[in-house]
Amino acid sequence: MRTVRCAVALLLGMLLAGCAGAALAGDPDRGEKLFTGRIALSARGAAPTCASCHGIGPDGKSPLGPSLYGVAGRAAFRVTGMAPADYLRQSILDPDAVLVDNYQEGIMFRGYRETLTDQQVADLVAYLLTLQP
Repeated sequence: MRTVRCAVALLLGMLLAGCAGAALAGDPDRGEKLFTGRIALSARGAAPTCASCHGIGPDGKSPLGPSLYGVAGRAAFRVTGMAPADYLRQSILDPDAVLVDNYQEGIMFRGYRETLTDQQVADLVAYLLTLQP
């Protein structure tokens, strides 16, 4: 019986450790620097900065992609049942998964999954969550 309890405790500890390590805490200040290019997006390869395509100002202007002004609020309702952070992460790593009105597949750079680290993605998501209207 003691062996079974030890095995269960070990398994539970491993599961909890795995869950705790699954979500990285993002730093919105670092995310803002990544977004604008003040910190290089990746050492793994060339990737355009987010700001080269997305504006964040209240005027709604954006160079190529949709404006991200207020994106934190919109992300909460974009996909039913999906948390805003999960939606934003998916939008970075799989940009064609959910297309925004008036934008077609293939416009956004699709190589962020290969070029960004998990921490960089977490930092970008943390920054995007600060973009309230």
